[in-house]
Amino acid sequence: MTVMVLALATAMQAGGAPVVEIENFIGTVRVVEGATLDARIENSGETRADIRNSGGELAIDGGVSMRRVQCYGGWREQRVGRSRRDAKSFDDLPVLIITTPAPAAIELGESIVRAEMGDSSRLDIELSHCSSLSAGDVDNDARLAIRGSGNARIGEVGGALQAALSGSGALTARDIGETAELAVSGSGDVELGDVGSDMEIGISGSGHVRAGHVASLDASVSGSGNVEIGNAPSGVHYAASGSGDLSVGATSDVHVRSSGSSNLTVASMDGVLNVSSGGSGDIRIEQGRAISVEAVLAGSSDLWFGGTAEDVDLRISGGSDAYIRTVTGERRIHTSGGGDFTTGR
Repeated sequence: MTVMVLALATAMQAGGAPVVEIENFIGTVRVVEGATLDARIENSGETRADIRNSGGELAIDGGVSMRRVQCYGGWREQRVGRSRRDAKSFDDLPVLIITTPAPAAIELGESIVRAEMGDSSRLDIELSHCSSLSAGDVDNDARLAIRGSGNARIGEVGGALQAALSGSGALTARDIGETAELAVSGSGDVELGDVGSDMEIGISGSGHVRAGHVASLDASVSGSGNVEIGNAPSGVHYAASGSGDLSVGATSDVHVRSSGSSNLTVASMDGVLNVSSGGSGDIRIEQGRAISVEAVLAGSSDLWFGGTAEDVDLRISGGSDAYIRTVTGERRIHTSGGGDFTTGR
């Protein structure tokens, strides 16, 4: 085990939860409730696993090198091996059964598995190739790294969620108690419930993130990635390049830096609106109040605000247009090219 993993295990053990560490294993993993912390392997075949159980910490080394191991076949008929001819289905691979008397802190890495588990104290999971995870609620933090076509489905997370997806993987989770940090590259897909604190999202490629209500949102999207969020009462920061879109419910301050054809839609706001947009992307805010509006619009980027703004400072160039339904304070409008500003009153 690495120093990081050992340190994590020590911290978890100090917190009172059993600790389970798994590495170098190919097959099915099942974590179930039992009277004692223990592990056994069924259908072991040629597997020579090293199982160590000491002081509330269970460490399993499956003894399998992951070098050149791949997944073959469709999702319903996955086979794993070093060649298509020698690959085996999960039904023919070893089954690791772990019993724990209480929700455990579980760390999994350097393996290809189909993992099934109930509630846990903490998760630190690495899924690669065609691995999958089905888990219950997590009392504390959850950290997941999903590479390839791996997918994970977990329940509620009491602490913070950190997840990184690369490839075509997928993550589904229910409500998150604290912060959520997501990094998605490729065509990964994430769906979450409500997030109790701030949410940070980074997408490159065509990934898609959906979540319920969050405290605040900081999203950076390049490529064609899309983000759909419920309310974000503490504000939104959005940086976008490419054709990805963001939709948000009710929020306070809105800060946008956009290039390309990325679009932003906000149901309502109450705060400061700050926009710098080039390219052909549009910003549309259906209703609300803006203490101030500062916007630089270039290219064919449009701003549409169906609410009331106090002070307005707009710099519009190219084919960009801006509309604000009501302006009650000072207006500073600078236009060049074919740009235009209109207001209801």
